[in-house]
Amino acid sequence: MKGMEQTEDLRRTASANEQSAEAHASFRQELKLEFRQAPLRNVLKYLSDAAGVVINAQPNVPLHREVDLWRDEPVDSQEAISMLRRSLGKQDCTLLQRGRFLKIIKRNDLKKSRIPLPSLADSRPTVRCD
Repeated sequence: MKGMEQTEDLRRTASANEQSAEAHASFRQELKLEFRQAPLRNVLKYLSDAAGVVINAQPNVPLHREVDLWRDEPVDSQEAISMLRRSLGKQDCTLLQRGRFLKIIKRNDLKKSRIPLPSLADSRPTVRCD
């Protein structure tokens, strides 16, 4: 009986690993960006579906505003996110990223947002060689 449980655990682990690999592969795929004067909501929906990113926009982010994200040649997901970040800057918004999770907030709300700061254990002494 115990052997059957271990086999089932291995199957679940293999399935989870396959799903993780698929999600990672979709995060690195090439995207075609052809958005001119498109509502931000549509751009975010496309990036979420095509790049496999999870996007959380704060309620006061103007999702109806029009943005331009255009590139003649395909781009990878990281370049698409960089382009989105620049476009959001023109809308007085900013994009925070942790892996494939994106958070969009108004720039003036950035100070209120919970951004983890490095701990003292993370800081290393600086060595200067003059």
